[in-house]
Amino acid sequence: MYIEQAITVIEANLNKTLSAVESLSLQVTSLTDKINRLKETAGGKSKEVCSLYSATEAAAYLDIKLGTIRRLCCKKVLPYTKRGKRSYFKKEDLDAYQDSISYTKLSREQIEEEANNRIQFR
Repeated sequence: MYIEQAITVIEANLNKTLSAVESLSLQVTSLTDKINRLKETAGGKSKEVCSLYSATEAAAYLDIKLGTIRRLCCKKVLPYTKRGKRSYFKKEDLDAYQDSISYTKLSREQIEEEANNRIQFR
């Protein structure tokens, strides 16, 4: 009789454990689906969204000197964020700055051609 009661208790505990495992399995599946949807939504943008360049990296990216980066920050031409004592720059801000100055970088031939055109129309 004692053995039968023990078997009944063990079966009850086993059923509770099985239902708990099934519940956890469903929760894990649900969380996995949510993670996959978030990955698809991000579409690889998460790295780019968070990418910040240090002042040295920004100078190398723009191919200008570090002092020029600092001067542009002081003149508020180039947006930046500070974390502690360090300045960081977003890639899209660096690209926007580069696009804004790209028209001013003319070759010597282009400058001479523009000068000749202006002289001819006087």
